[in-house]
Amino acid sequence: MDAYLLAADATDPDLVEGFYVIGSAALGDFRPGSSDIDFVAVTTVPADQQVAALTRIHADLTHHPPLDGIYTTWLDLARPPGQASPGPHAHGRRLHPRCDHQRHPVTWHSLARHGAAIRGPKPVECDIAANPEELAHWTRGNLAGPSTATPSPDEPRRWRSWTWSSPTPPQPTGTS
Repeated sequence: MDAYLLAADATDPDLVEGFYVIGSAALGDFRPGSSDIDFVAVTTVPADQQVAALTRIHADLTHHPPLDGIYTTWLDLARPPGQASPGPHAHGRRLHPRCDHQRHPVTWHSLARHGAAIRGPKPVECDIAANPEELAHWTRGNLAGPSTATPSPDEPRRWRSWTWSSPTPPQPTGTS
C-alpha cells in the first residue's frame, strides 16, 4: 500500500483523499499468498486525467498482494450504494474506469463497521449510508443469483430455506 500511496501522491497529492482497507485484511482473516487487499479510496469526481493517472499507477504496481477496490467520493458514500455514481474499480494491475462493481451494501457496511483508515478520517467519523435493512435485502437478493432481485422461497437449496425461515438475517462472524 505504501508504494501505491507514494505513486498516487507523486501524481497528484490530492488524488486520494481517503484510503480504507476492508475485507479480510480489516477483519483479521488475511492469508498471505492467497488474499488480496480490498479497499475503498475516496477521491474527487474522477475526471479523465484522474482516470488516466489511476490507470498508470495500477499498471505500474508490481507488489503482492494485489489491490482490489473502488474509487468513490464522500458524496457517494453518504448516499445509499444503489444511488452511487459508477466509478473506477481496480483489480490487481488493471483499472476499469467506469463500473458499478463493488458499489453495494456489503462494501458500504464493511467500510462503516470494519474499515481500517490508512488515510483520512476514521470510518465512524464519516457519513456512510450503511443501512442494515438494505444490507439484508441485498444479501438475500444476491443469494438468489444475479438474475433476480428477490429470492424465491421455493428454491430447492438447503441454505436458502434456512435463510428464508429465519426471523432475522444470519450474522456471520465479524459483521455485527
